[in-house]
Amino acid sequence: MPGVTRVTVLIHPTHPMASAIVSELARAAPALGVQLHLLDVHGPSALDSALAAMASASAEALLVPPFPLFAGQRHQILAVAAQRRLPVMATDVRQWVEEGALLFYGMSTTANYRRAAAYVDKILQGGQAWGPAGGAADAV
Repeated sequence: MPGVTRVTVLIHPTHPMASAIVSELARAAPALGVQLHLLDVHGPSALDSALAAMASASAEALLVPPFPLFAGQRHQILAVAAQRRLPVMATDVRQWVEEGALLFYGMSTTANYRRAAAYVDKILQGGQAWGPAGGAADAV
């Protein structure tokens, strides 16, 4: 979507990471030539009005940061975005894409579980899970 210039971002302002996420987005947006429209969503009951506000913001895309509030509202968010023909990028889990988002950027939960299992196996066999400098051991 190289022509996108107006991106709506759903924000859960009371979340501890909200200010850091907003700060980073505000720092990156000008370099990308993107204008952000932040929509504060204080709880599930406020989501309807926030999604309705996307139309007045002339949004061309929707960004959903990794706030737990939005994971539980994924179906509703994706349905409204589909009605408005907005591409959605989520920064949480793969299920967003499996349910209709254009893309997600985040960790692979499956890969993390596999890696955790490898650490558990190594520890149970008497090995170390951590390298000499305190970082994760590369041999796992």
